[in-house]
Amino acid sequence: MMYTESNSEDPGTSPENVVGFRSEHPVSKRYQTTSSAAFSRSFETQLLWLERLYVLDEKEEVLQFLRTYPFLVPLLRDVYNRIETYFPDSLVFLEVTTNPENRDRDQVVARIATRVPFDEAAETLRRFDQGWWLDALQHAQGRLLITVTSPFEEELELLEQKYTVRDTTAIRQFLRKHPPLLQLLLDTYKEIKAYFPSSEIFLDMSIDPEVAGDNENLIGSIATTLPPDEAIETFEKFYDNWWWQAAKKADGKIAFGLGG
Repeated sequence: MMYTESNSEDPGTSPENVVGFRSEHPVSKRYQTTSSAAFSRSFETQLLWLERLYVLDEKEEVLQFLRTYPFLVPLLRDVYNRIETYFPDSLVFLEVTTNPENRDRDQVVARIATRVPFDEAAETLRRFDQGWWLDALQHAQGRLLITVTSPFEEELELLEQKYTVRDTTAIRQFLRKHPPLLQLLLDTYKEIKAYFPSSEIFLDMSIDPEVAGDNENLIGSIATTLPPDEAIETFEKFYDNWWWQAAKKADGKIAFGLGG
């Protein structure tokens, strides 16, 4: 099977207008070389197009990887179109995984965030593999991996980028038991930042020994450099304007305060 790029209504990035790919990859034979300046403009246009399709984790790292392995760019456009067929309305994340001991194993990973049950998602991915990807795989030259994940797991990663989580494993397990709390924490982070824009926010596990059964809770601590009186006044505004109502959704499982 010879890989061909998907059709596009964008004339600036259609196969007829893309020029200058000089890789030894088979796809590159379809493109005619031109000046390096024209190639650069065309290639950067294609990167911008990918940014519309995918969610780029560590954006600059992903873009630099694609500049190093430009043959992946047209392939990723076709990959996205095929994913849309098998996993409609799913976000697709791109991230780079590296192996410091063997750079030949560095890859870009396309993670399909689907809301279907995992067993169903795994079966759909198997059909995607057998229906198209296994034939196209050779064109990735070992530099692209496609997998499925859930939006919940993606949001867990986002939480850990925002909060300083001091016991990642325990807090992940806690939130998997209480999934509605994850979105509440993400929303609350944005509200806290409106009042304490430069403050680090810590997230810790707390276990109440006096409570039988489900005795785990989360404690959020806002580490602020504001003078004590100003910090307390600002926290009270946050509490009155947001947290006293939002806390009802936490069902007593989350508390916020000043600290660090």
